[in-house]
Amino acid sequence: MNRGLSNVLVVEDEAEWREKLTAGLESEGYRVHSFYSGNDAIKSIGEQPPDVAIIGLSLDLPAVSIMQDLWEVNPDASVILTVGDVTWNLVVEALSEGAMSYVSKPINVEEVQAMVHNAVRQQRLSLDHRGLVENLQLTNRRLDEQIAERIRAEEQLSRSEELRRLQVAESARETERKRLAEELHDETMASLAAMALEMGFLRRQAAQVSPELGDGIADIVTRIKDTDKQLRHLVSGIFPSVLTDLGLVRAIRAYLDQLTARPIDNPWPP
Repeated sequence: MNRGLSNVLVVEDEAEWREKLTAGLESEGYRVHSFYSGNDAIKSIGEQPPDVAIIGLSLDLPAVSIMQDLWEVNPDASVILTVGDVTWNLVVEALSEGAMSYVSKPINVEEVQAMVHNAVRQQRLSLDHRGLVENLQLTNRRLDEQIAERIRAEEQLSRSEELRRLQVAESARETERKRLAEELHDETMASLAAMALEMGFLRRQAAQVSPELGDGIADIVTRIKDTDKQLRHLVSGIFPSVLTDLGLVRAIRAYLDQLTARPIDNPWPP
């Protein structure tokens, strides 16, 4: 029965049992590498790491030493001990170090076949479980990344919405400032300009009748102009771009200055 060509290491100094174990395991479809000595076995471990190792306890090297070298290459490898005329403290030591089980001599090859089969099956179950755990961890990491990305996107959207609300509010305030500035510019300041124009005519006429009256009207014109300056400063603070875009006040003031400078020969016709 094929086991997926799992590698099995047999290290047994008794040729009879080494040959029987090798033949029995190869008949089950395993790839078997058998050795007489522990030193030879250790040299082969790095080249062909075994999944299961069957190690005798009466070798040239302690079984524990071979086990340690084996696990450095394949930490998941299973170890089965073959026990002959040895003291049981060696068996206990090997089992305490991590050996899976042991068989006593004379060896029942079918029993060893079952042990190897169970060891390989357990390893594959462990690998499957490890793969499932790794896939689950990977899925969790990806899920965490997706959640984090969604949180960042929601935070960015929230900031965008807040920015949009601020922009809408600022646009409304800007519109109101512009409306107020234009109202002051087009109505109030235009009225002041017209008033200053009329008062300029009256000042020149009054000055020919009564210099004192002309001076009084001139004071009123000055105050109107001061008020105009204050309003222009106020409008500039409310919405500076209005003064840049609209030149009405400056144009009226230039026209007013031209009119006030024009001489009148006879302000009181007969």
